[in-house]
Amino acid sequence: MLGGADWYWQIPIKQRGQVLILGLAAMILLATLFFGVSSMGQRVRQQWYIQNVADDAASSAALLMSRQLNYLALSNRAIIGNQVAIAQWLGIASWVQMVKVLSLNTSSAVAWLPIANTVTRVLAGIMTVVSQVTDLGVQAASALHAATVSALSASQIAMVAAVNASLPRTIDDIVIQHQSNLTADVYQGLGILPFPVGWLTAVKMKTTANRQASNDFKRWTLASRDPFSRRRTYTVLDFFVIKIEKAGGTELKSLAGGRWNWYGLDTLSFFWNDFDFFGDSWNEKPLGAGSRASRSAYFQKYGSYGDSFKINKKASKRAYWRYHKGLPPLQLPFSYFRLNANPNSMKLAVIVKVTDPATQQTSFAKAETAFTRPKRVFPRRDGKREQANLFNALWFPRLIPLSAKDKLALAGKRYVQN
Repeated sequence: MLGGADWYWQIPIKQRGQVLILGLAAMILLATLFFGVSSMGQRVRQQWYIQNVADDAASSAALLMSRQLNYLALSNRAIIGNQVAIAQWLGIASWVQMVKVLSLNTSSAVAWLPIANTVTRVLAGIMTVVSQVTDLGVQAASALHAATVSALSASQIAMVAAVNASLPRTIDDIVIQHQSNLTADVYQGLGILPFPVGWLTAVKMKTTANRQASNDFKRWTLASRDPFSRRRTYTVLDFFVIKIEKAGGTELKSLAGGRWNWYGLDTLSFFWNDFDFFGDSWNEKPLGAGSRASRSAYFQKYGSYGDSFKINKKASKRAYWRYHKGLPPLQLPFSYFRLNANPNSMKLAVIVKVTDPATQQTSFAKAETAFTRPKRVFPRRDGKREQANLFNALWFPRLIPLSAKDKLALAGKRYVQN
């Protein structure tokens, strides 16, 4: 029996130290595996971090795009609102003018009654002053609204230019704030076209100097009129063989060069029926007639001004030819933006590429601005689904996965670059 360390000396000299060599090799292998796993874990963590940076940058880009479209939608509605306000003001001036003429006609009709004549003459004088003051106020208010329309139009152009110029720089700032050595690129169109090549064609600037663009915006504006501006028509009295009809409304005419002219007309007529042999025969006696316009008269016989030319024919002609008075200024040409017909997702989406130059790692993220009008929250009166437009600020950003076409295009682009 060998005791203590005597067994070691019994091992042949050539076999001594083999365990040490095997242990050292095992330690080296374990160390290599440890550093490999650690390096791989660090690379995976960096890849996840770069992907989060790309997602954040893409979401921010889509958010800026959504804000641009929402601002265009709100400002388009504001332009329409200011135009309708001009129609309202002219409608008020036209109505006051009608009441003034009514008071003058009443004063002339009762001139043979001393007391009544005195009262009606005072009322006519008051209405004359009221009409003059109203004209001045309407003129100032119309000028303010017209200037507001021009300012909103200019702000739309500035907004579009600012977003197009600042979006790539904003993406760079966001990426650098995460990690200073990272770089970013923003693409559109399957990741091939640089931003904002596709974005520039998603919206289109129109101007009322163009006849078709002017008529389009005119149609939307007329459809947005309030009940007072659209139709001021009702029956004041209807008793057997006599009746009194009130009619009126405000219309819009687009003049040459993109100028807009609002025209308000109000009439009041007395009718009596003499029952001739050929059927009912209503005779009209105009009681009051008033009209006001931004610049020039706008004559439409039927279907306009609350059917005034159909209901109160004589009074309407008097209002048009005898009581017209312009209230400048005229609305100058203005521009607005509208969405291109059915813009595809390539124009409304961005692909952000984030690169780490130190490790040559890259990540891609895609986001888009989308339009939605939930029926439960913002239901339409007709119950239909609303298509994307620039009149409702319902655009929002969202991250979306890269499509197979995106991945194929990006892979092909990388292959060509390499």
